[in-house]
Amino acid sequence: MKNYGVSDEELLGVWYLTWVSEKILIGCAHKFIREKVLAEYQIIEKIIDADNFLRLREISGLSPRPREAAEKALPNSLYCVQVLFDNKPVGMGRVVGDGALNFDIVDIAVDPEHQGRGLGRKIMESVMTYIKGAAVQGSYVCLMADVPELYEKFGFTLSRPQSEGMVWTGIADEKGTIME
Repeated sequence: MKNYGVSDEELLGVWYLTWVSEKILIGCAHKFIREKVLAEYQIIEKIIDADNFLRLREISGLSPRPREAAEKALPNSLYCVQVLFDNKPVGMGRVVGDGALNFDIVDIAVDPEHQGRGLGRKIMESVMTYIKGAAVQGSYVCLMADVPELYEKFGFTLSRPQSEGMVWTGIADEKGTIME
């Protein structure tokens, strides 16, 4: 192959610059497209209703919750954020706790038809803005990480080996009595 007096190193350098330029252009295009897509959504800080809460949990693969418990729990949220598309909730996130010492980030969910568009990140940005304004030095902020990569972007780390996450699997009967 004729190289017209250009060394292999120079050709490689030109190829690399072209590749980098294309990557930058592609990155800029992806950012523009993501921002345009996100403009189609509305983010609101409002407690989600039980119907949409239960629907989003189910379709996003989270464990089911009893309607009666959801109706009782949702109004007690410290913070709730929803992502709307055509005025319908397609994403949500909540913070529960005592509002001073303990904050638990829960119910981060995005409708699968709307995943991959940065909505989970936007939900977490809203949640973290609330946490940073409400938490004090020494507050405990935690979550169960089903998608650790998302939460690591916001400074969360696995608690092992300092502590272990645990769950209690006790069940209450229809009267609210704990069964063993």
